[in-house]
Amino acid sequence: MSLLVPVALWPRPPAHDVTAVHASGGSPPSVIASGSRSGQMCLWVLETCEHRAAAPEQAAGVDGRLVREPRALVRLQPRAVLIGHNRPIVAIDSVLFDRGDALLALSSDGMLSEWDPVDGRCLISTNPSAPLGGDATALAVLPGRRHAAYGGRFGLVHIVEVTGLTLVTSLTGAADGCLALCARSLGAHSMDATLASVSAGGRLRVWTICRQSSSSGSSSGGEGTTWRAVELRDLGVVGADSEGTRGAGSEGTR
Repeated sequence: MSLLVPVALWPRPPAHDVTAVHASGGSPPSVIASGSRSGQMCLWVLETCEHRAAAPEQAAGVDGRLVREPRALVRLQPRAVLIGHNRPIVAIDSVLFDRGDALLALSSDGMLSEWDPVDGRCLISTNPSAPLGGDATALAVLPGRRHAAYGGRFGLVHIVEVTGLTLVTSLTGAADGCLALCARSLGAHSMDATLASVSAGGRLRVWTICRQSSSSGSSSGGEGTTWRAVELRDLGVVGADSEGTRGAGSEGTR
């Protein structure tokens, strides 16, 4: 595994053909990450400053006269350029790395990388996945934010553990690949989640996946946790007159 080095940026926005964007850190977001067609990523921060309005506000002071009230001005400032990917960034999301937040990025060649959102330091990365058989196109972070699923124009959806970016399990997707992924918990105290995939041809597949803890892990979704597919619903092409099919089993579990 290689570690990638961030490059500090002077206060001027870079030339950046944006292909993915993600906001993290609450509302309003404290950090915005953008990815580009070249594989370059940028970290941005929102800076708030007050200035006086050019025209008086419709508000009366204590003596009845109109006064000018300060307004908050929000500016987007570049913090760092992150260099390491060589193909377009297709998705960026927030995960839990060790005890802190991290940004997980996926490029079209299947390369995954994680970055510190504060200083732009690369925490871990993988090599591009040449055997995928097609471009990666989608990323979804699973409940607990310690695992993520990614897919693309190939037949499998892979689930990885984010601290080491190690493969946990692979699910069989649609023959025409995966265009988008979405993951949701089945409840605040549930160990199960749903993972939905839509293919380029509009075929919708929904897995029920179960979170299981190994003897060295805990049930909170940490490093000792694995996910296993317990049910698959193939709903067919979205909008088609089909009731879909249903199957059960831990397909493709590794």
